[in-house]
Amino acid sequence: GTFRTGCLITVTRPWSSIRMDFNFEAFLWYLLLADCAFANVVAWFNADWYGAKYPRIAFVFPASKPWCLLYLLLTIWLGMALRRLGVLPW
Repeated sequence: GTFRTGCLITVTRPWSSIRMDFNFEAFLWYLLLADCAFANVVAWFNADWYGAKYPRIAFVFPASKPWCLLYLLLTIWLGMALRRLGVLPW
């Protein structure tokens, strides 16, 4: 059927009567988690490649291990807070 999601997006699925709300905050957190994972992989395993391939970006956003580890911890902490609020579905 047709229904309205949390972000006022109408989704029509005639083959299903299950309602799935689109959670914008959860979507943003999952994007942040993917970015965090990519940043940590680059910082821990490919920092030289990143600096050589993207020197201007690496100058402004260096792929240092301590900053990426802090980014990971803050992302996990935010995910735990969103989970306690019932925003994240897992």
